[in-house]
Amino acid sequence: MASNLSHPGRGIRLLSVLEAAVPKAPQAPQVIEVTSDRKEACQMLRFFTFGSIGNESCRTAKEKEQIFAEPIGQTEVVRSLFILWSRLDEDGSGRVDIGEFREFAQVRIRECFELAEKDVGIAALPAWLQFRSDSDMKRFIGKLCDKLVQLLLGKKSSFTIDDMMKVIWPCAQVSDLREMRKWCKEFSKAVDKKRVRTPPVLPLAEFEGLCSVFQFFDDDCSGSVQMDELISKGLIYEDQAEQYRLEWDTNGDGVLDLYEFCEMMCPVGYRAHEKSLVGSSPEGAKLVFDTKLDCWRVADGQEAGGGQGEMAATQEAAANAAAQGEKA
Repeated sequence: MASNLSHPGRGIRLLSVLEAAVPKAPQAPQVIEVTSDRKEACQMLRFFTFGSIGNESCRTAKEKEQIFAEPIGQTEVVRSLFILWSRLDEDGSGRVDIGEFREFAQVRIRECFELAEKDVGIAALPAWLQFRSDSDMKRFIGKLCDKLVQLLLGKKSSFTIDDMMKVIWPCAQVSDLREMRKWCKEFSKAVDKKRVRTPPVLPLAEFEGLCSVFQFFDDDCSGSVQMDELISKGLIYEDQAEQYRLEWDTNGDGVLDLYEFCEMMCPVGYRAHEKSLVGSSPEGAKLVFDTKLDCWRVADGQEAGGGQGEMAATQEAAANAAAQGEKA
């Protein structure tokens, strides 16, 4: 009897079965060479996006180089990129053109230096990010802006968040970019779910009225008021002092300055001033500006109309106390 292998078709099929049965060795990930130009581009865009490069605390040159080999960003880092992109892409088109970018970049780069000075210190930045005077800074901002435009746009008229990802993570594979885009969609859904309308700024006349009330309570003209002063004049009860301190003493110095006092006393439906990060809805719920989501949302533990009655009573007590003080 002839062997089954003598038939060409059977032999090929048997060989295919054997190949399928033998486990294949995993393929090594593609090695991407990061040139010096791409490293410089990576550092520039990291500074623009995050306010630092991310390797400032590394001690050796080898450790500093590791950021260029990162294939994907950590979740919180990608969230920061998404927040910046949301500010860039104001119309939600998914693309940013050169006009939008230049206008935003002039402001953003100054923000980056402020962030760097606060978080890592200007001295920790690379030499190419150093400058000596305000005039040097203006020239630097102009040059950096030009380089970023060339980097992100090239010959294109606009760029996407994917273009930024490819520069920030030069070793990112297609699967890595896909995963980071997925995270961005999740971030977007979270923002849409929590976002509320930005509370309007209190009219100037009413803000000045709150300032007058503050001056009444600030007996020693120190520019701040102690909780004891507010208790003694009937603005708050003694058992409320700790709650009010935790809620409104935003810088943690144990007293309320003018702006903190005005934020505490701000009428329902407003925020006290342009830079205030706290306000309330028309229904009385406390609203806060969430820097991670880059939007206004209802404060944790608040309900739609939470706090309206208590705040109204406090504001009425302040107005009565001030009126009595003026009569006296």
